[in-house]
Amino acid sequence: MNNLNLRQITVWFLSLALSSSVFAQPASKELQQKTIEAIKKVYPASVRLWGFDVTKNERNSAQFSGVVVTKDGVILTAAHTVSPGQTYKVFFPDGRTAMAKALGRIDLAESRGIPDVGMLQLMENGPFPFAELGNSSNLIQTAPCISISYPEKLNQELPTIRFGQIVDPKNQYGFIQSSCKMEPGDSGGPLFDIDGKVIGIHSAIDVSETMNFEVPIDVFRKYWTALHEEKNYAVYPAADSLTVNAGAIASPSLSRSFLKHSKLANNVVLVQSMVDDKKTTAEATLLNFKDARGKKSQWMIGKSSLLTGSLTMVNSKGSKIEVVYRDPENDLVLLKSVEKQQGGFKIEAGQSVIPNIGTFVTSLFHDGKQEHSIVGGTNITLPKSSSIPYLGIAVLYKSTPATVSVIKPGTPAARAGIKAGDSILSINGIILHQASDFTPTLAKFWAGEQVQVVWRSAGKQHEQQIPLIDRAFVPSNHPVDKFAGGNSTRRDGFPAVFVHDAIILPTQCGAPIVDIHGNLLGITIARYSRAVALGLPTPVIISFLEKATSIR
Repeated sequence: MNNLNLRQITVWFLSLALSSSVFAQPASKELQQKTIEAIKKVYPASVRLWGFDVTKNERNSAQFSGVVVTKDGVILTAAHTVSPGQTYKVFFPDGRTAMAKALGRIDLAESRGIPDVGMLQLMENGPFPFAELGNSSNLIQTAPCISISYPEKLNQELPTIRFGQIVDPKNQYGFIQSSCKMEPGDSGGPLFDIDGKVIGIHSAIDVSETMNFEVPIDVFRKYWTALHEEKNYAVYPAADSLTVNAGAIASPSLSRSFLKHSKLANNVVLVQSMVDDKKTTAEATLLNFKDARGKKSQWMIGKSSLLTGSLTMVNSKGSKIEVVYRDPENDLVLLKSVEKQQGGFKIEAGQSVIPNIGTFVTSLFHDGKQEHSIVGGTNITLPKSSSIPYLGIAVLYKSTPATVSVIKPGTPAARAGIKAGDSILSINGIILHQASDFTPTLAKFWAGEQVQVVWRSAGKQHEQQIPLIDRAFVPSNHPVDKFAGGNSTRRDGFPAVFVHDAIILPTQCGAPIVDIHGNLLGITIARYSRAVALGLPTPVIISFLEKATSIR
């Protein structure tokens, strides 16, 4: 477990304090269909929860995940998410809500974080949608598995799907290890086998995206009776007799032959960006576009925030590239090569290929490498949060007008001469009446833009054009922030994206995403988090092309 000791297990839980799916090989049509059927069956029983004080009528904890496993409303989750006797609000994917009470939990005093078993009971009358219990004692390595749970950072009302395989059926601490990536908020969520039966409950992670640990479902079976009592067990309670079906759980006669998409190798290019003698590279997708009038043209699209300065094609003898159009909202840039390139995806106006949940997809890169993943959610709007630009100041809470409380040295505001105690009067003509106007006003702009700032200092009014910059990301010590490559700098503020679970480096954004037939479904526009990458769907790309080419 990567030298993971018991103390680290406790620290590295998908902690409520914090607010890969690696395919062994590309999946066949048969496996995709089997997976979609399993998702459809168990999706309604996969629930989102948080602590709720019924007396004060208010939320009192971060969110976590769970799964309903009986028609009268027994919910399984992780011990570290619940406290016996406390009440929790439960959210079903169909919009239904209900209250539940935590029953038993097992968290051993001598081995904290083991076995991390928790149970709740819905307090309303059923019947409720539920998932069937499987068996974990007969799991085998490489068997496919499915995760359906609620990453807190993504903060969606519907769960996110992830697909992977069993890496270790039972490690030295008694946990299943799978490649279904997890992060905070997924704690307590279910791990299903390919038939849609619950085989584990999400518990903890290590740094690598393939190191995700689940409580085996047979532990819940073993202590089923004891878990129905509202009690915290620091030692193992009396066990029930455990019945396990014979036979190994595997991919039942499902072909997983390689689908290499080798014919699509020429549809991706590597672009070099040069800014102040600093070289960086990023992927771009080559497109052959036919507009509504039938006119054909060749373009490249990529992630705008990665492709700035002087641009050249790395894998085409340094061909110069012209920047035609930028769309800050979708972080897209339209590029034109001086020379026509071989290859390219054929797309046309009006085309509408939209990925569905459970679709297996492949990300293609310029060097021929491929990364396989599953579409975990669609039609998602991510408002600005981390992408709200930064001036370098903070304002005093409830101050009128907005008064600077902190200024960071070396930032644009500091270089402009703004000091603590100054009042910010307006930004680009938008008057700030009070401190609460400051962040919403900044959210109207993007990093890299210049804004006209008016401020008062020592009784005198000043005015200056000041550039906005990206807000620096400060990672925590939790493994969720330590995966290779980290998050994309620009990773939210998108009006319509789908999510998938590929292991994508930030510099690989701009690469195309195709289905098992080779159809272009979109491009990866951001590595959002440990478990989530964001894709811009093809209809958004076509709309971008139509707008950009009409302006040109």
